[in-house]
Amino acid sequence: MATSPDANTTNEVDQQYVYLEIEGANLTKNVTGLGFGHMHPFVQLELTPIDDDDVTSSVALSNCTGTHWDAHCHPSWSHSCPAIPLSDAWAMSFKFTVYNDNELHRYAMIGVPNAVGNTGALPAGLSGILTKVTGAKKIGQVAISMDNLIQESEKGGLLQMELQSDRGAIAGTLQVKAHVKKMKRSSTSIMGSALDLTAPSTGTAVNNNSNKVDQSWFVSPVIPLTTSGGTAAFFQLTLTQEGMDATKQNTPSFYVGKDLSHAQDEKDFYQQLLEIKQSMKDDDDEDIEDVGQLVPFMFDYLGILEAVSATTTSTGEGGKQQQHQVLVLQNLRNNFQSFRMLDLKIGEVTAQAGWKGKSRLHALKCHLLNDHFTNSVSEGYRLAGFDGTNEMFDSMDPLMDFLAGDAASAEEKKTIWGGHFDEAQVKKAKRLMINTLSGTDVLRFFLDVHTDKAFASDDNNNNMNEYLLPVEMVEMAFREMVSRLVQVAAACHHVQVPQKWIGSSVALGYDAGLLPKRSPEAEEAICSKVFVYLFDWGRSELLTCSKYHNLTPSEKADRQKFWTYYKAGIERLAFHAARVYYHQFTNTGRWTRLTLQVFDFDSTKINDHCGNVTIALPDPYKSDESAALDALRENREYKLEGCSKATARGSTLFCSITWLELPADSRILGLWRVAIDRATNVPVMDVTGSSDPFCLVIASETDGDGGRELHQRTCVKARNLNPQWNETIDVPVMRDTTPESPSDIHSATSLLLSAMALQGPHSQGQMARFFQWTDEERS
Repeated sequence: MATSPDANTTNEVDQQYVYLEIEGANLTKNVTGLGFGHMHPFVQLELTPIDDDDVTSSVALSNCTGTHWDAHCHPSWSHSCPAIPLSDAWAMSFKFTVYNDNELHRYAMIGVPNAVGNTGALPAGLSGILTKVTGAKKIGQVAISMDNLIQESEKGGLLQMELQSDRGAIAGTLQVKAHVKKMKRSSTSIMGSALDLTAPSTGTAVNNNSNKVDQSWFVSPVIPLTTSGGTAAFFQLTLTQEGMDATKQNTPSFYVGKDLSHAQDEKDFYQQLLEIKQSMKDDDDEDIEDVGQLVPFMFDYLGILEAVSATTTSTGEGGKQQQHQVLVLQNLRNNFQSFRMLDLKIGEVTAQAGWKGKSRLHALKCHLLNDHFTNSVSEGYRLAGFDGTNEMFDSMDPLMDFLAGDAASAEEKKTIWGGHFDEAQVKKAKRLMINTLSGTDVLRFFLDVHTDKAFASDDNNNNMNEYLLPVEMVEMAFREMVSRLVQVAAACHHVQVPQKWIGSSVALGYDAGLLPKRSPEAEEAICSKVFVYLFDWGRSELLTCSKYHNLTPSEKADRQKFWTYYKAGIERLAFHAARVYYHQFTNTGRWTRLTLQVFDFDSTKINDHCGNVTIALPDPYKSDESAALDALRENREYKLEGCSKATARGSTLFCSITWLELPADSRILGLWRVAIDRATNVPVMDVTGSSDPFCLVIASETDGDGGRELHQRTCVKARNLNPQWNETIDVPVMRDTTPESPSDIHSATSLLLSAMALQGPHSQGQMARFFQWTDEERS
């Protein structure tokens, strides 16, 4: 049996921590009205010094699990409590109290993360816990000393503790798991003061005990940031010189703060993530090595910061100050010229009743509206957010069919029936539109930079021998992004412990305004701004092998089902990204024709076809086709065909096409520059007596069906039968070079495409070949 260490010593090398996991309970006492209702259990854990008579004033830790709504007598929390230094825990009594949550908390908290209680250190933490306990009814409790807890846990498996009601009757059993881990870092005993409630850090990025971030590392006060959605507030954090030295960061804006009061479950996830990172460094623990394969694709998490924020008055002076606990996370926007990011919600099902505080009503709403009628059900993921949108994407107004005229702001959005759309209705319509976009369309919009103002002048073209062109930058960035997505898909495939990551997202991003000088270092500079991250863990759990083995068969089947959803979404996303790259950036032969199609944009139905023009492209390197090449350079008028209305109105399209050869060090051999000038007499397609035209450019590799096809489009011109676009679209032809190594992106994309595009019995074999290839590359 272990002996108690000195409670007031400092260990400069190895610090031991106690980890408690409250797994679940089997309750035999029903405390609802007449004993017929369903209970909603949660657990409150309190640590008190054994020898202190004034228990109320000396509570060292108060921590709550989330509420398992409708779990009744068989709740499952899988809640990891904050780590406790072993030197302090020996003198503590652990009291677990199971409550039935107040139904009013449930409906007041729709959409809010499950763990409602504030788990910060006292005195601030106690008020948050009391808020959760208020109105809740006690089911039973059990107390145990640290000495007995360690003895029982050393026997292995779950510790089954008998709960007793206030009258002494048996109320059921509580399952708890405890273990002690040694962390190789400096830590000082803090016996006699409030225990820190955060887990130990993975390295130098935290100060002293636990992972509570030193306040001197950040400038105070912190600045609140405006957000486009969600319930959690964000704060701009600025590292001091001391903080930059301690965290080894080069930029003061590397981190951003997220309000902990709306991110309790996410905090638990990141705490466990820190433990996994540390265990991977220390001893290659097989228990965590499995899910650890995905750790490199998750945000850098620093810890919890006690911060002060200050609002500003209308005169610009400092306003009221507020205390906050914030999660310090990696700031994706750090050091970007033009930040562009997709937030893609992964999984066919993104909500489940009773899971992480999600009510039945809210879960049903998410399933019917967010899952069933969006791209989630068809492709396993959907677009949830798009930061840094371009002019082309913004021109697609989802309310356009209902507007009386072209309007740029919510106040001007007058409807055809005489009303107005308010800002909330505009946001809802925009959200519905982006949720229903196909993955391929989303990626095409994401990669389009032809309307970006930073590239509007001709200076970039004139200096192409000195600077990269926008299309080269996009090719390099997307090439790196596809490679990382393939790695994520492969890592998910190799994770054997099924995870339940409901509602989590993938962030894809790059710097859309970065055009470095043409040099061997240019691609490295561009790829350093590319990211592929898994995030948004508010309704997710992090399962290790030991935790998974302790689940019931039904719980294991549940985890397997949702992990299948998640993997399918990730694989489909990787497939779509690889396919877009294949069509847009792997044609080393020639494009034989261009098809320019004019459509009327419709926000509520399929776009109306207004006619098209087909133009044969000559070979720019054949002298006998030089005359045809010269003719294309002129801004010519083409008649729109394929639409009877366009023929009747004499609709035309004006455009010019030129060939531009790139420097020899570029992966792109040359570009077909398609300058879309204007259209005239576009046919009327809307009941308003007008149309909302845009032009879709399709480059085809072959004259018939099949082969590569590149799709790009212009902006939508609302209520305009004679639109002026004045937009230039680049169609690249890649240089024919031998891949540098078997791990070249072309090898990865071709394998992934062949694996996922096939149907039937051969598809599994092809997918196995793909993952075998990734295994060889990883080794």
